[in-house]
Amino acid sequence: MNHELKVTNSPASQQEWLDQEYLAWIWSTCKELSHVIGWPVQFIPNRTSESNNKRSRSVEDHCWITEIQDGKTTVGHLRVDLPDLEPPECSFQTMREIVELTAKMLSACSERQRLSVTYSRELATLASLDFTCSSEMNLISRLTNILDVAIELTGYKEAGFFLLDAASSSVKLRVRTSNASFKIPAPERKLIPESAEMELISQGSLLIKQNDNNPYEEMLPHNAAVGLGMVVQSETGPLGTVWFWDRRDKTPTEREMHVLQSISTQIAQMLEKVVLMKESEVQRRMQHDLIQASTCQPEQVVQYQSETGGWEVAGICTSRFELGGDLFELITLNDHRTLIAVGDASGDSVPAAMIMSTVRGSLRSLASSTIQDLDDPAELMARVNNVLVELTPSHQFMSMVIGILDTREGWFRYSNAGHPTPFFCRNCEIEALQSHGVLLGVMEDVEYEYSELTLTPQALLVFYSDGISEAMNDRQKLFHSDGIVRGIKGCLQGTASEVFEEIWSNMEGHSQGADDPDDRTLVILRMLPQ
Repeated sequence: MNHELKVTNSPASQQEWLDQEYLAWIWSTCKELSHVIGWPVQFIPNRTSESNNKRSRSVEDHCWITEIQDGKTTVGHLRVDLPDLEPPECSFQTMREIVELTAKMLSACSERQRLSVTYSRELATLASLDFTCSSEMNLISRLTNILDVAIELTGYKEAGFFLLDAASSSVKLRVRTSNASFKIPAPERKLIPESAEMELISQGSLLIKQNDNNPYEEMLPHNAAVGLGMVVQSETGPLGTVWFWDRRDKTPTEREMHVLQSISTQIAQMLEKVVLMKESEVQRRMQHDLIQASTCQPEQVVQYQSETGGWEVAGICTSRFELGGDLFELITLNDHRTLIAVGDASGDSVPAAMIMSTVRGSLRSLASSTIQDLDDPAELMARVNNVLVELTPSHQFMSMVIGILDTREGWFRYSNAGHPTPFFCRNCEIEALQSHGVLLGVMEDVEYEYSELTLTPQALLVFYSDGISEAMNDRQKLFHSDGIVRGIKGCLQGTASEVFEEIWSNMEGHSQGADDPDDRTLVILRMLPQ
């Protein structure tokens, strides 16, 4: 498609519309007329290829002659010769009136024929316009070309397209015709009551004339006598406006209005396609980014045994979407201390993952620092809380349990910031551990506490997120913490992996057939026999 498509707004020439079929119809009409009135009637075309003398003789050698026009130029003449029979079927006066009436009819038909060909040519031009775009620059180029075509089809001097902003509060001049010369006032126009743009959008079109006591006269370029605005409307609402200006006091014809309405509709469709194309590109990019980011959140079961052989861990952290807000961290602090963190950020998908990533980064940074509080999970919790308060709004928060395992001293210290209470099993007795403070990210400078457990061989710790305890079946019944306890009791002497499988399989069996699972995290820590 030629991106510099141009047309002319001049009427179709006689060579374009005065074809052999139309000429044959005129000659047939003259033959029938001659038969009815008894006077020989001939059509003499106004052919430019004839010599002036020949055309003059054809026109002057007659009884009566009258002209046929197409509204712009002379098409030809109807020439009446002397009748072959005396007396003729009708008098000279009657013949003249009939021939004059016929000439008027043929003139009207010729004008319609010319206009029909002109309109067909314009429609073909509109149909041949390329409304596809592959980039923003290509879009501007196509819009410029379309506006050029519009002014050449309608005779206006200049045109400009104003794009509606995302907030639907103003329109801004984005594209002008290539022969731009007018200084357009207010290239950015607020959509306020009683403004020209608001009136245009509400009415669909607006005609402003200079010196016409029009309240919107100041919106015309100073050297323009008239401005015609058309709304660019999609099925979902307005996308902008397009204005046409001229130095002449020009009132658009019905045909010109149809042409401009067609062009504004095509512009709207083109803009919608560009928006859809950009949205598709953004979705593809986001999908790719999410897939890449999700590799940082592996969903396979994690199985780990300490190098000293004193304990083992089995766990999983899954997400409902590509990314999620659940957290499971296992960080070695030194040869006998390990940090365990399990958390759940508010929300779903990317927003929750951003909160989780902030907390995860803070934990990793603190764990690798030289601070003296790595044996105090409450102090670590307070530090992470202040980071989250500083970086996120108050409606974004996170629950978390931070625990520190010391195998040399044989203790486990933990602090719980609003997270579902873990379970501790020792000597076949199961207890729910207590909480110590508010959720992370709600308020700054919160003081947390911690508790300490003495670890014996075969002691068991179970951490989980609410995606486990709140797993729901098709009867809207929760798995609840009771389901976790039943899983622990069903495998009291099992390894960390066996306890994990018992609880996880029970949970999946319970929620089978239910929709929309949440992010889910389950972590089992088992102390091994000495």
